[in-house]
Amino acid sequence: MISIPSIKSVLTKSPSADYYEGTIVQSSGSWRVRISTSTGFYKIEWWDGTTSTAANETFVLKTIAAPYNNSTPKPLKVYSIDNTTDQRKIGYITQIWHERSSSGSPRLSNINTANFRNCPRLQRFYMFNDGGITMIPPSSLDFSGLKELTDLRINATSTGIYMGSNGGNNSTLTSVDVTGCSSLQYCYITNSYALTSVTGLNSAANSLVTLVLHLNISLSSLRIQNCSFNNPITYTYSGYNYLSSGGVYFGNCNFDAAALDQIYTDLAAGNGIIIVQNNPGTPTDNPSIATAKGYTVLGT
Repeated sequence: MISIPSIKSVLTKSPSADYYEGTIVQSSGSWRVRISTSTGFYKIEWWDGTTSTAANETFVLKTIAAPYNNSTPKPLKVYSIDNTTDQRKIGYITQIWHERSSSGSPRLSNINTANFRNCPRLQRFYMFNDGGITMIPPSSLDFSGLKELTDLRINATSTGIYMGSNGGNNSTLTSVDVTGCSSLQYCYITNSYALTSVTGLNSAANSLVTLVLHLNISLSSLRIQNCSFNNPITYTYSGYNYLSSGGVYFGNCNFDAAALDQIYTDLAAGNGIIIVQNNPGTPTDNPSIATAKGYTVLGT
């Protein structure tokens, strides 16, 4: 559902607060991104002197000319513009969307680093993977302090597609920090085989509606202190339970019974769905801790 080929990208704010700078390192193909800004239009200045201009919600595709060099950083600048004059206009970035899709030959997508501290008005960050392509995200993603971030999605959307290459053997994403993301409602982090830490999930820091941490096989502990989930929507596919909204989905992680019980204990009262299937602790956990608070627990 989304696309970018081999890439190492870092987005940072330039000295003049109305645009952002970055570098990418890419070994083949093309680089694809979608940006939204407060002015409704954005421009990218590429390393080769060319530019791309687009309206919000419009993808920009940049082809990397051969021979590809995977070690030389290629700079770019992204900023909001006035559509009538095509000139830079004071504004801010609200959405960054990376993706790789099934179009073209499958290639490795590598985003080396990403710095969101300099995108203080960022509302949505999407990194999707689909269609037989492997994406390698950074080793860590730090969204802490982004008070307007509402939607965070780092997911693979097809069976057998991973956030990390070769079925996760080269997975790089180990930690995600959402501390202080007080508007965060939707958090999806899936198929990240090396992920061991997701921090900052609590009612004082977030406004979570849906939390999906699926197929993160190294994730063995999590705190979601005083979070409440309500009005669930679920569906079943190939005999497995899945969550659309109104709960938490921890299927195929590495939680033992003590870790699951800690999650149940951390929850505030609610009527949402908790899905924990295919965790090592499900034979001996105590889901009654959560059901006593009004939740339905599936997969244990």
